[in-house]
Amino acid sequence: MPMVQMLYEQGLIEAPVFSIFLNNNEFTDRQAVPVSALLLGGYELDNYSHGSDFTYIPLVAASDPSSIFWSVSMTQIAIGEVAIELSSTHAILDTGSSYILAPSFDSYRILDVIKRVNSCAEDLVNFVCKCDSETWADFYPVLVLVLGPEKTKVRLNPQDYFFRVIVRQTNGACQLLIDSDPNLDYWVLGAAFLRKYYVLFDLERRVIGLAPSVLSVIVENYDPSWREWMHVFVLPIIGVVLFLGAYIWMEGPCRKVPHGADDSIQVNPA
Repeated sequence: MPMVQMLYEQGLIEAPVFSIFLNNNEFTDRQAVPVSALLLGGYELDNYSHGSDFTYIPLVAASDPSSIFWSVSMTQIAIGEVAIELSSTHAILDTGSSYILAPSFDSYRILDVIKRVNSCAEDLVNFVCKCDSETWADFYPVLVLVLGPEKTKVRLNPQDYFFRVIVRQTNGACQLLIDSDPNLDYWVLGAAFLRKYYVLFDLERRVIGLAPSVLSVIVENYDPSWREWMHVFVLPIIGVVLFLGAYIWMEGPCRKVPHGADDSIQVNPA
């Protein structure tokens, strides 16, 4: 039995629901308010949302294997003017995932569209794209997810699906928060999605509610930590240096002897 259902049956909370608000202070000011919150038994739209009410999306049918998660149907995605026919029509809301995770086929089609806009490169783990101007977000397309049988459209702006690191030497780089997993046959809408919306999880009605977060736009002016520098720039450089070193080491013994040189083995007399 889910913990929230158990608390409700014991009379400890008013309703079998819980709501989640995720702050952007991981990216910006550590003292930003309101702070991230988990509310058991209710919700507070006035504190955590710009909207007056939730937009409700039903969970997938109980007969569906994916219904053991907080799973909704997702019939289509559009990235800018390009509509993407999905290989999977399930999306799971998951607070334990930092990114938006997708089957490989779906994520690569999204990346293809983004790469047409600006230069992107793959580092050891993620894709990093060019964001070297104050109007960087204007160059990237809006991502639209179509959720549920009512075809609710959910917009994610570039500020939502990118993590921008301000670097004085290059004015900025964006790490894509959409990643692929070859083992997935469904989508995972993690923190990159949940920061955009204040989310209500209703066990009794078997729905989720989405309301625009009061902090839905990530503030960009901050000093990156040393871990962010390592992840975005230093690690790829180390990878290139190691590759070149290995190449030079492998090619060294195979150099040809110059024409006319004596390549016979010389034995010194005893």
